[in-house]
Amino acid sequence: MFSLLRELKEILAHLKTRYGFLEGLPVLVVLALAFLTSMVPVTIYQTKTAFFIGQYSFNYLEILAPFLMLPVFLQVKKSKLMLSFAVFFLFLGFATIPLAVSSPINAFCVGFYTAIPFLYVSCIRFTPFQKDLLKWGVLILCFGIIAQVFIYGLGFKTYVSGYTGEQLGVYGEVSRVNSTVAAATGTSVYIFMASILSSLLFIRRPLAFWLILIISLLAIAVSQSRGASIMMLLYLVALGLPMMREAGFISSGFFLRILTIGCVITALIGFLFVKPELVEEWRQRVDYFRGNAFDDAGRNWRYKEAYDNFSNTSGLGVGLGNYSPRKKMMPFPQGVVGRSSPHNVYLLLLAETGAVGLIGYLVLISLVMRLAWKHQRRMILIALLIIFFIGHNLEFVYLHIPYLWLYALILGYACHQQLTPLPMDRE
Repeated sequence: MFSLLRELKEILAHLKTRYGFLEGLPVLVVLALAFLTSMVPVTIYQTKTAFFIGQYSFNYLEILAPFLMLPVFLQVKKSKLMLSFAVFFLFLGFATIPLAVSSPINAFCVGFYTAIPFLYVSCIRFTPFQKDLLKWGVLILCFGIIAQVFIYGLGFKTYVSGYTGEQLGVYGEVSRVNSTVAAATGTSVYIFMASILSSLLFIRRPLAFWLILIISLLAIAVSQSRGASIMMLLYLVALGLPMMREAGFISSGFFLRILTIGCVITALIGFLFVKPELVEEWRQRVDYFRGNAFDDAGRNWRYKEAYDNFSNTSGLGVGLGNYSPRKKMMPFPQGVVGRSSPHNVYLLLLAETGAVGLIGYLVLISLVMRLAWKHQRRMILIALLIIFFIGHNLEFVYLHIPYLWLYALILGYACHQQLTPLPMDRE
């Protein structure tokens, strides 16, 4: 406890120095924008912090943020791979303007706002000081959303996301837990990403590492998300593999990890035992899918619809931002664009940007995994494999704000190379 307080005091003291402020500035800007887009309700975010031009709304803070970054952006050595992501999405925004079936301006704007998180994260070199700042900031993001899930999901405040008719659980889903991030499934995806990054940043504190993962698993269980629950359980099981000896991971003994993972699973079972109403809600959710716990919830026809859009455009796509609406991404053209939600990142790229967009994205994420393997960051590599093979095939939100901030941080952490601080004016 005292060591944590001492660490916080040291962080604040370093921030007061010129070098410390410049080193911490990109982290603070990214965390501030991540907090703005995830913790502020969408109605406030779009109406109180934005100005409108016709049907489009532009957020003041996201426009001013580049100017806040200028002192560091022009001096710091940036991640070439993160810059490549930014350039890639900017290119897609420009290149798909002629293809846009609903709104050419939306193709450009969505490309711009998709690129911003990667551009800012490219300025973060993940020095020890930046990691210290990030771990506390990401922890706040993680537990801010987890707190909302527990408040609504455990009955401290009643909230039902939506229903049709009078028979809850038959014509609609009962007790799905929304948050300021998004609906239930999106909330659980956000918690998964935040917990992975937060726990890895606390890797030198085993108790904090495991507590973050345990509490996140319980929150995902409360949210009743089948996909995110599977993803988290797979990640926890993977941590028990002998190869999972991350640098700085003190509790890296194989038998100790197996014992700890057993305790995690036991904690989940015990939690469900003392909260039988949560088990009942899961049962009602299965009943909603006609008793099939593995029902695809309509994803099959959504996949087909997205692929048909790709095929009908001769493999070129309908324009970035012209197939799936970006609910929190500014600008938000309500009622202008947004045909469907493919629940699949790869099909989203196919439908909007065609084969070129999908191939380019696959190349970039492959380079991230290659660097993660090269630097022996096996834990984050396992998390990325789960995200790319399961998460990307079940949900499409990873390329939407507010998820983009965490997603870009995870990719940046996986492929970063600089491990020691370097005075900015000596680069």
